[in-house]
Amino acid sequence: MGNFLEGIAGILAITLSLGTPLFAIFLALYGLKTKHKENMELIRQGIIPPSKNRSAPNLYRSLRNGFLCIGIGLGIIVDIIVNFVYDVSTIDSLLILGGSVLLLLGIAYVAFYLAVRKKQDLDNDLDND
Repeated sequence: MGNFLEGIAGILAITLSLGTPLFAIFLALYGLKTKHKENMELIRQGIIPPSKNRSAPNLYRSLRNGFLCIGIGLGIIVDIIVNFVYDVSTIDSLLILGGSVLLLLGIAYVAFYLAVRKKQDLDNDLDND
């Protein structure tokens, strides 16, 4: 029974590792084909299909994500420094990591708020002039 399950596991692993990407490619191509058929049918009826207009990226979202990445990175660095200086156990290390990351994420959110508020205040002053 053990050999049978080992054989099935190998076959299943190969099938899933090859089949999943092929299935995803099939779904993507099928979706494109369906969208093309819909557009062609709209054109036949005299309707102009809607075009894909991508909007400009939200700069505030990018700024926020940058602040958050900096906060996470600094929290991890603080954990590494504390673990290097003090010999702490694994559980204490995880608590220090969690606490420092959360603390610095909070600081990053406050910095983001201050940066956005300052920018909005400058924009309001320019509008009032």
